[in-house]
Amino acid sequence: MMNTPDDILGETIRVTDAMRHNDRMIRTARTQREFSTLLRNAERLERQSIRQMVVVPVSLADLQFGRKPVFGGRP
Repeated sequence: MMNTPDDILGETIRVTDAMRHNDRMIRTARTQREFSTLLRNAERLERQSIRQMVVVPVSLADLQFGRKPVFGGRP
């Protein structure tokens, strides 16, 4: 499955909504345990959003234009 721009946008929106919801829940946490769990969840969502921002550049050399070598032969 390819990551189309719509897929990427949808995932970004999902993570952003989850972060907002988690922030609201942190403000209303009743116990220390609930607060700690929500903080861990916030850290996980933050890492996930950072991972989405990383752009992997593709150089022309990576696209491998030209003939492919014969197995066992010279390139």
